[in-house]
Amino acid sequence: RTVINATSGAELCATSTKPNVRPADCVRAQDRTYKGIVELTSRVSVGEPVPKEGNGGASLEWKVPYNVMDDAGNKAATVWRDIIVEEVDIDDFERRAKMDMEANQKEEVDRAVEEALTK
Repeated sequence: RTVINATSGAELCATSTKPNVRPADCVRAQDRTYKGIVELTSRVSVGEPVPKEGNGGASLEWKVPYNVMDDAGNKAATVWRDIIVEEVDIDDFERRAKMDMEANQKEEVDRAVEEALTK
């Protein structure tokens, strides 16, 4: 709960290759009006995490509410994100993070090579 509140929910979409995220990196909100699309992402608020019912009293499963309001004061229906906290062995976590980072680096190199070859 503390991490979610401290990062305005941004920590929920952090990855090993993108650890420094902002709330806007996790969620998007737009209003389709007669004037066109109005960007509302900066107005999204992350609510207080709520323990999910039926998880045996353990605080490993949470629901996090996201809310937004348009210029006219109309509130969108609350969208809930389910969060499952998983205990992991630190060595296993580091191994997985390294594997993910290497896979992402390979994808980036492959993409750069493909771009260079098509020019």
